[in-house]
Amino acid sequence: MSYVIEKQMMSGLPNQPLIAIKYVVAHESGNSTNTGPNALENEIAYMNKNKANAFVSHWVGGGGRIVQIAPVNRVQYGCGPNGNPYSYAQVELARTSDKEQFKKDYAAYIWLLRKMAIEAGISTVLDGIGNGIKSHRWIADNLGGTTHKDPFAYLLSMGITEAQFQQDIKNGLEEELTMSQYNELKQEIEALKTLLAAKANLQSDKEVGASHKEAWAWAVKEGIIRGDGSKNMNPSGVLTREQMATMLKRYYDKFVEKN
Repeated sequence: MSYVIEKQMMSGLPNQPLIAIKYVVAHESGNSTNTGPNALENEIAYMNKNKANAFVSHWVGGGGRIVQIAPVNRVQYGCGPNGNPYSYAQVELARTSDKEQFKKDYAAYIWLLRKMAIEAGISTVLDGIGNGIKSHRWIADNLGGTTHKDPFAYLLSMGITEAQFQQDIKNGLEEELTMSQYNELKQEIEALKTLLAAKANLQSDKEVGASHKEAWAWAVKEGIIRGDGSKNMNPSGVLTREQMATMLKRYYDKFVEKN
């Protein structure tokens, strides 16, 4: 699955080049008072007003929306002075009190973190050795310059353990069919087969149009047309290129080659 990355680029940003590309940083807002349906828009609006102090490249929320607000591969003010100059992208996750919305937000969050890491040419392992995707906590514990420990507490509150988060970052989230979904799909395929068969029978039983009867009768008599492999001649059926080639070959063998 892929996502559309909306663009709401902020103006007046510093546009500083990175020292090197080492990290993509995973954040969450930490704002327990902003969990409603407009949480994403509220966070973006607040960050735009306070961009001189803090800003990131992307926000995720609102039921799986992704909004880019600053360029990647440029310094962002998201994880402190020791991490910012090395962070290709920094991704914030807006909070929600809706568990079903969270599932959509989380899937988009994982997708974007992995996409940014692949784009940056770094590892998709979370908080591993060397360059890669890093939590804000990893930056605080290993580089300093910040005291934030996100995003683990919020993710855990929504049922995502640290181990699960690491696994999802590494492998991505690929939706698999449940058995009930498979059975439902199988039934729909069988119903479609029945419908197509019924439609073919209707076409097969249809009479030849008045303006084509003479030519049709001649082609059948001479063996140019021999039906569709059943008892039906199917005069209104679709003609494939391979069927046309067969009919031309029959015509050639009977009328051209003899001469």
